[in-house]
Amino acid sequence: MRARGSGSIYRRGRVWWLKYYDRDGRARRESSRAENAAQAARLLRRRLGEVASGRRVIGADAERLSFEDLARLLSDDWRANERRSLERLSVALRNLARYFGGWRARDIDFGALQAYRAWRAREVSAATIRWELGALRRAFKLAARDGRAECPPFPEKLPGARTRRGFFEVEEWSAVRAHLPAEFQDVGDFAFLTGWRLMEILALRWAQVDLRAGTVRLEPGTTKTGEGRLFPFAEYPQLREVIERRRARREETQRAAEAITPWVFFFHQRGRFHAAGAPLFRGRRPSWAFRYAWKQAAQAAGLADRIPHDFRRTAARNMERAGVPRSVAMALGGWKTESMYRRYAIASEADLREAARLLGGLGTISGTVEASNARKSL
Repeated sequence: MRARGSGSIYRRGRVWWLKYYDRDGRARRESSRAENAAQAARLLRRRLGEVASGRRVIGADAERLSFEDLARLLSDDWRANERRSLERLSVALRNLARYFGGWRARDIDFGALQAYRAWRAREVSAATIRWELGALRRAFKLAARDGRAECPPFPEKLPGARTRRGFFEVEEWSAVRAHLPAEFQDVGDFAFLTGWRLMEILALRWAQVDLRAGTVRLEPGTTKTGEGRLFPFAEYPQLREVIERRRARREETQRAAEAITPWVFFFHQRGRFHAAGAPLFRGRRPSWAFRYAWKQAAQAAGLADRIPHDFRRTAARNMERAGVPRSVAMALGGWKTESMYRRYAIASEADLREAARLLGGLGTISGTVEASNARKSL
C-alpha cells in the first residue's frame, strides 16, 4: 500500500493512469500511455519530484508546450494589441527559432538563455539580443498566465547595451543635409525642429496640416504612445518655412503630374507609378531610397554613426536650452513620461562648458579663502 501523498496508479482498460496532488492540493489525473505498470510508476515518481521541486506547471501540458507554441502565443498577442512593431517581432522570432526551434518550453532554462546570448553576440549588438530575449520573456509570461509554463529566470541586462546618446549640433546637421537629395532635406529639417519620430513624419498627410490655423496634428492611435499630438508652426518661423516649402513642392509636382499626392513628404518618381510623388515609407519602415540616401550622406559628412532618431534628442535638448517648460516640451515631442524625456534631454559638451563658465563667475577659491581668513582674524 502506498503512503499518503505518494499518489497512485490505476488501470483504465489496458492503459495505466496516475493520480497525484499538486502543491495547491488539487488532485491531478494523467494517462501514462503505457500498458506496463512499471512505466506508469516511473512517470508517477517523476511527477511527484516536480511537485516537490515547487513547480506549479507540471504534467503533460508542460511537456507538450514547444518554442513554436510560445511564438504563436506572442504573435497573437502582438496582433490583438495592434502593436506597431509586428515586423520587428517577426524578425526576432525567426532568429530565436534558429536556436530554439523544436525545443520544449520547459527545456529553455537560464543556462539555455545564457548560451543563446553568447551565440547571438557573435552576430549582432547587445541591444538586439536584449530585444529578442525580452520578446521571449513576454511569451513565457503569456504561457504562465494560461497555466501552461513557468517563466525561467532570464540573464541580466547585457553590459554595453546602453541607451544611445547621439544628437546633432546645427553644424553637424548642415553637413549631413548638404549631401542629401533635396527631396529628403525637408524631412531632416522637420525632425530637427520638432523631434517627432521618423515614421510619424514620413507618414504625415496634408489632411493633418491646418494651414489657416498653423498647426500639424497627429491623430490618436497613429503615434507610438497611442495619444494624439499638436504642433503649432504659425509662431515658429523655421518650421513654417519647411511647411511652405513642402506646399510649393506639392503644387509644382501635382501640376506636372496632373494628379494629387496626399503626402507632405514624398519622393518624386517619373513613370506610370507614383507620378505625383512616392511615399517615403513602406509598411511601417522608411523606404529603401530614404535609408540608402541617409547612410550615404552621413558617411560623406564623417558622421556615419548618426541616425535620424538622434533628432529626438536634439529637439529635447534645444527645448531645454530655450526654457520650454517640461510638460509643454513633452506634449510637443510626444514623450509620455518625464523619465523618458530626461533620457532624451541630454547635455552636450558645449552645455557643460557654459555651465562651468557660469560657475567660474562666482569667484576664485583663493579669494574665498582670503575672505574667510580675514573674518577669523577680526
